[in-house]
Amino acid sequence: MNYLRRTGLAFLIGLPIVFLSGCLNDDEDYTGRIKATDQIAIQNNILIQEFAIEHPGWLAIYRSVSGTPAELLIKPVYLNSKGKFTNNFIQFDSTAHLEDGMEALIMLHVDNGEPGKFEYSPGGALDQPVVVNEQEVKDVIKISSPFVSVEDQPIEDNKIVIDEVQTAFRSWVGVYLLGEEGELGDLAGFAPINQSPLKDIEVKLNTSLTYEPGDLLAVRLHVNDSDDPAKDPDKLNYPDGNDVPQVFGYEENNEIISYFTIQ
Repeated sequence: MNYLRRTGLAFLIGLPIVFLSGCLNDDEDYTGRIKATDQIAIQNNILIQEFAIEHPGWLAIYRSVSGTPAELLIKPVYLNSKGKFTNNFIQFDSTAHLEDGMEALIMLHVDNGEPGKFEYSPGGALDQPVVVNEQEVKDVIKISSPFVSVEDQPIEDNKIVIDEVQTAFRSWVGVYLLGEEGELGDLAGFAPINQSPLKDIEVKLNTSLTYEPGDLLAVRLHVNDSDDPAKDPDKLNYPDGNDVPQVFGYEENNEIISYFTIQ
């Protein structure tokens, strides 16, 4: 997986976010088009590599059902002029129900009703999809959750091994002891994730903590926000710092966590 540029990651951590980067050049072609790829969601954001429109309109993202739009996953974004927009992150609405492996349909709409008011309805007359060469301008992509996988294992040489991590940007894995109520407690160890997917990740454990066979531990995936100048970029900085847990969706227990037992 090619990692996204670090520029702007701090904005992603401080949700919500919708920002568009576009340009106008008389020599450019603004004929309606969309370019996006299957991806792991970044803190409940979707990346659209490029889209273009030759008149004011709307960008909408729907749940795809057999290639047709179902419920909206974002509040439609108003595009008040023609333009080409590149490498934009759009945050899913907090009401959107996200599922690992779901398909999202990205679509451009005209704005031919009340300016700035999204008035689309299937088969209606207003704010219908942009059509180029008799085809609606849309793209369907698969949205996946980050994940971390770890098996039950003994501690050997004061280390444990995480089987696999998949994510969309530089990250940390943190290994945690569990509290009496099953909550994540002391940080027992951490390791950087600098590419994805990554397998067989060794994590050195803190020797000041106690580990017994039968203990249940947790592995949690974190953002690696080395843009935070006040913190050590070689250390997982959380909760005192911006290396926040990675999430997928808005329901409870949306952090990316896997559990294992010490043998």
